[in-house]
Amino acid sequence: MVHARGGICEKTLVQTLDYLVIGSYAEPRWAYEKYGRKIEKALDNKSIGKGPFIISEAHWMRAIQSTPELPAEMQTAIDVDDKPHKQRRAPKHSGPLEPEGWEKSSAEIEPLAGTTFVLTGTLSESRSFFEDMIQGLGGSVSSSVSAKTTYLLAGEEAGSKLEKALKFGVKVLNEEEFRKLVD
Repeated sequence: MVHARGGICEKTLVQTLDYLVIGSYAEPRWAYEKYGRKIEKALDNKSIGKGPFIISEAHWMRAIQSTPELPAEMQTAIDVDDKPHKQRRAPKHSGPLEPEGWEKSSAEIEPLAGTTFVLTGTLSESRSFFEDMIQGLGGSVSSSVSAKTTYLLAGEEAGSKLEKALKFGVKVLNEEEFRKLVD
């Protein structure tokens, strides 16, 4: 489907990659699997301004299904010669193909863009797990609660940060509410 629309698929994460499509199923051990390493590398690249948009498989499917196929001469193909899977690139486009009428809003690509989280208490996973998830979805993480904090993710035995969040009127989420938010 990608080749029929002039796109190129990469097996590895390269700095010129436009999109990293991630599946909807994630396990707590995602960071230790080979696909988790791709997400981790993409986040590292994003932090220096060279990373791809990280999008869900559902967003990718909607985009690809609403993007018409190109004429055969503009499609990319996989040529099998002495190097298996060598790709022949299509004529240059001005940028990544986007389906007609579908705009990449920051809310679709990075649904937590513009939000700031603070974590407190005992959570079911490591703090870095939640920090990576939040940052991967465009949010930021702070170590202290302020009036600018959007959400406090509170685990068991939340202490003074919870009190401060309530004082500032910050929305407090437990893990279940957090997972619903990011889904």
